[in-house]
Amino acid sequence: MCAPTLPQVAGLWPRGLPHSPLGGSVEERRQECPYSLKAELPYYIRDEIQDEEDLQPDPDAEPGQTSQRDIGTENHRLAAEVLNGARLSDLLDPDDREYSRIEWYVGRCRYMWQEAERVAPGQAIYIVERSVDLSGIHPAKEKGSIDFGVLVPGEWAWINDMKNCYNPVTPAARNYQMADYAIGTMDTFGVKRVKVSISNTISLWDDHHTYEPAELVNVRERLRQGTEACLSPWAPCRYGLKWCRYCKGYLECPVTVNLAAPPAIPTEKDIADMSREEVCRIYRRAQGDDIKALIQFIGEAKNRVTAWTAKGVSLIQYGIGTGNGKKKRVFVTGVGLKKLQEIGTELDKPIDKLMVRPRAKLASVAGVEKIWGKSKEVKAAMADLILELPGKPTPIIIPLPSGQIERGDQE
Repeated sequence: MCAPTLPQVAGLWPRGLPHSPLGGSVEERRQECPYSLKAELPYYIRDEIQDEEDLQPDPDAEPGQTSQRDIGTENHRLAAEVLNGARLSDLLDPDDREYSRIEWYVGRCRYMWQEAERVAPGQAIYIVERSVDLSGIHPAKEKGSIDFGVLVPGEWAWINDMKNCYNPVTPAARNYQMADYAIGTMDTFGVKRVKVSISNTISLWDDHHTYEPAELVNVRERLRQGTEACLSPWAPCRYGLKWCRYCKGYLECPVTVNLAAPPAIPTEKDIADMSREEVCRIYRRAQGDDIKALIQFIGEAKNRVTAWTAKGVSLIQYGIGTGNGKKKRVFVTGVGLKKLQEIGTELDKPIDKLMVRPRAKLASVAGVEKIWGKSKEVKAAMADLILELPGKPTPIIIPLPSGQIERGDQE
C-alpha cells in the first residue's frame, strides 16, 4: 500500500475552510501525532447545521461566560487595529483586564519595528495579519496568517505571534507553528533568514529563535515528512498530554480512550493497612501522564455535562438527571458592618473580627456564624438579614432507561 497521491489528498476536504486541517495552529498536533488529522477531520467538514458548541468544546469556559478562545480572537482583532493606526483607548476601556495585555503585545511589536528601522532604515516594511503560502512545505497545506512582522524583502524577516494562553506555550525554537510560518514567510517574501517570536499576553512571556538558511532547509523537510505521515493510511497515533489536550477527536481516539480506562488501584483497601511499598507504588503511578490525562479527561466531561445541565438540556436518556445544588446564604442588600456591629453589641458577641483581610469587606454569613456561633438568639437576631438563594441545577446520576446498560458493562 502506498501513500495517497496529490489528487487523492486534494479531495480529502474542501479547500478554503475557515481553519485548515493542516494549518499552523494545529501543526504541533499533526507533527507529534499524525493520526490526529484523521481523528479531527470530521469536525472540519461536518455540516453547518451541527451544534458549533459540540464541534469545538472549550473546557475553560464557564456556562454563560465568554470563552478564552473568544477573548483571544477579539484581542487579536483589537491589536491588529492598533498596529494599523487606531488608538487602543478608543476601542477598549482602559480598566478592562485585557487592555494592559494588548498594550504589552503592541509594545513588543513596535519594538520590532524600531529595531528594523535601526538595522535597515527606510528599507523595512511591516505586515499585520498577513497571509503567507504554506504549500511549499506540502501541496496539501494552504495558508497561514502572520499576526505581525517586519522584513526586508529578499533579505530577512522577523515575525511575531500573539498568544492568549494560560497553559505553557512551546518555546520558539521547538514551536511547529512558528516553523510553519518561518517557511511560509521565506517563500512568500523570498527572505533568507527568519527570526520568530512568540508573545503570550497572559503571562507576559515572550521567546525568540532565528532560523538561518541551512536550518530552514532542514525544517522544511521535517515538516513535509510529518505532513506525509498525517496523510498516510497508517498514520501513527501518539499520546502526549500537551497536544491531546486540544484534540477535537480525543473521545474517539484509540489511545486516549484506552487511557481513560481506570487503572487497577485497590481503592477498596484501607490505605492505613497497606505496606509502604504498595503506597509508594500507587503514589508513583499517580504521577504518570496517563493518570493526569485521565483526571483531565474526567474533568472536561464533568464541565461539559454541568454546562448542559445549567442550560436545561435533558440528559435523562444517558442516565444523568438534574438536581438542585447547594443553597447559598447571603446578606440582604443594605446590610453593612455597622448593622452587624450593633447586633453583636446587643448579643455581647465579638465584633472586631467581622472584617476580613487583606481586602476589607463584610464577612460572609458563614463567617459571622463561625465567630458568633449558631445559638437560637443569634439565629433570631440575624433571621431578617439573611437571604437564601436556590442552588444552581447540577447533574446527578440516575438509573438508565429500562433495558439500557452501561457500555463498559458489555462483555
